[in-house]
Amino acid sequence: MFRDAVRIGQMVSLAGEGAANHPLVNQALACFDRASAIRLAHTALDMLATATPDQLRTMADAAVSSEDPPTMLAAANEIAVHNQLGGDAVSALAAAAFLLETSRNAGEPAS
Repeated sequence: MFRDAVRIGQMVSLAGEGAANHPLVNQALACFDRASAIRLAHTALDMLATATPDQLRTMADAAVSSEDPPTMLAAANEIAVHNQLGGDAVSALAAAAFLLETSRNAGEPAS
């Protein structure tokens, strides 16, 4: 995926200054941002300590898979309450939820 994003950057630079702000380029790069945030959230959830209840882990993972920002934030809050070592997962969930919600509010498809 990183190579694809780099390749898009190379094509845009060859196309000249006007292409950098083209809506399709911005939309393509936003897709890479969303995919990266979702992958980071899944990875952080995989690394949660076993002290986190399985039901909570399942809820958080399902929220990330379905790209559901409100449920991702609710899961982040619950993880913060139940697991003092869950800071990475809380941060990753919150960041992914913010990015997904922001891209939806900007009128971009959520992939």
